[in-house]
Amino acid sequence: MAEVHYRSYKSYPIYPKYSKTVENLSPGDNNSLHPDKKVVFVRRIPSVFELSRRVIEAYDHQFTCLLIEAKAIDLPKDFKYWKESRLREFFATEAKNTFEDADEIEEPDNENEELAEEDPYNVSSKYYSLFTIRKAGKYRTTDCSNFRNRFLKEFQLFSVFMQPGADYLGEKYTFNTYQYQGEKRNYAVTARKIRFHSPGQEKTRLSV
Repeated sequence: MAEVHYRSYKSYPIYPKYSKTVENLSPGDNNSLHPDKKVVFVRRIPSVFELSRRVIEAYDHQFTCLLIEAKAIDLPKDFKYWKESRLREFFATEAKNTFEDADEIEEPDNENEELAEEDPYNVSSKYYSLFTIRKAGKYRTTDCSNFRNRFLKEFQLFSVFMQPGADYLGEKYTFNTYQYQGEKRNYAVTARKIRFHSPGQEKTRLSV
């Protein structure tokens, strides 16, 4: 019934029992867009999907407002009504042409990629999907997924961003030599080698 209501009115029906719970879990002015983590007990599995869908919808609404207020991209007036497919098309074509330093399109490989699966329960975020890679279709990647992929691939310098400091604290990295895999520099492995051979790690290595 909820799906029928959504197809007719483009919104899910109001349910008093859910409304307060969703409000407590959703970002808003009352929690500075960072709601506290909570544990919710339900008696029916469908309630899990229904609550998840409504909370994700609330997050998507906030993301829409932030994008409109940021005014970094010239967005059409009907932007807030866009569905996932239209958003994906926009961020795969028009948005990447807005900025001169936009990431180049990268064809996904089998390493460190996250392929989006079909969601039978319709609880996925339309904005989160922009950062995933599709198995098939016209817009397999977007500017968002290309950017995210650079932090995941070991051959990208951005991958060092996710590494701890050279001394496992706050020490900076200095690359004098590189680890190679074929003809490609592997920055993540190089960073691990630097940490392993950094001053102060000798005792740790001997004790392991």
